[in-house]
Amino acid sequence: MMPPDASSSPTATGGHDRRRRPMRQVLRNRVLASTVLAGFAATTVAACGAGPQDTPTEATGSSSIRTVHLATVQNMLHVPEFVAAQRGIYVKHGLDVKLDILQGGADVGKALESGTAQFGSIGSSTVPTQRASGLMVKVVAPVMNDATTDTYAGPLGIVGRKDSGVKANDVGSLVGKRVGFQEASTNHDYLLFLLKEKGIDPKRLDLVPLTTTDHPVSLKQGDIDAVASWEPFVSQEIRDLGDNAVVVSRGEPTLGYVIGVVATDEEIEKDPELMTRFASATAEAMQWTRKNRDGAAKISTNYINGLELPVAKDAMKHLRFDPRLSRCTQDALDKTGVDLVRSGQLKKSAKGPAMVAPDHMTEVEKKHPEWFSDLPELPEKCRFS
Repeated sequence: MMPPDASSSPTATGGHDRRRRPMRQVLRNRVLASTVLAGFAATTVAACGAGPQDTPTEATGSSSIRTVHLATVQNMLHVPEFVAAQRGIYVKHGLDVKLDILQGGADVGKALESGTAQFGSIGSSTVPTQRASGLMVKVVAPVMNDATTDTYAGPLGIVGRKDSGVKANDVGSLVGKRVGFQEASTNHDYLLFLLKEKGIDPKRLDLVPLTTTDHPVSLKQGDIDAVASWEPFVSQEIRDLGDNAVVVSRGEPTLGYVIGVVATDEEIEKDPELMTRFASATAEAMQWTRKNRDGAAKISTNYINGLELPVAKDAMKHLRFDPRLSRCTQDALDKTGVDLVRSGQLKKSAKGPAMVAPDHMTEVEKKHPEWFSDLPELPEKCRFS
């Protein structure tokens, strides 16, 4: 499933940015090329007598290939998924993963609820939101995460136009301005939490809902004065505006941002072997990503509509890829849920332990410590007793 046509996404003026239509075909071709590459790699290995079709996978000891759908989002917080797909890492672990690239966590939730995807990749604010709505999901494998803290927000930022009167490092300068955000997303939560921290009523801003992929062009054209985004769009906005760009906020520890592959409680209980396969593939892909940041940035350009390599490389500087489901990771989910309740976005949130399924990644770390060997030691507060 391909991302929705970018040309059908509303701009701040209520129209459509038709100039972006050709990029949809570019993305289609690139994703198809990635699929062919992964398939070619698998076929080549099998032809040599060492493919997963006729040799037990490292993760499970099973010779079967499992076909699953992973609903994910078109941004760089999901880089290890793109790496695992293009480099054949999923296949190595006995997984034929079909990537359904969507626009946001709410869309991923719909895919999980409808049963069109067995796995979803969503953020720390979406997990408690989905559970509150009745979709009982847990994080099986972090994809973007810093397991050493519960307040990592590196990919998030607010960028504004200097000529609109927006000021660097001044959230108060957003009052009265047209500020873009994506509804029901973590960049929306980041904006709301910052406003609350500064004692600013969101009603004092002219809030403009926009799909995140439309943020850079809307800001550049002056349809909005500022925008709350995630990577790679924060980096793209800064690059596009040049000297006219002002960074209002970037990566402030207002929330703990985790992107994780989730599955429903029912699926986790029913098929633990599949969960371990996915955790194994994710851990290996994340280490490759950490050690090959420029290579991972280049792979991302095959999956993200219109992404240029220099922007992707800039974005990678703000991303951390730690697969460990630590106590701090759990606490980040818990605190985000509490903040959503306090801000009035949720009536009630699940507790942290109800939102994670750490056993599968713990098993992977014990079996393959080499995939974790380059990571910093967990501080005491982030360890489970």
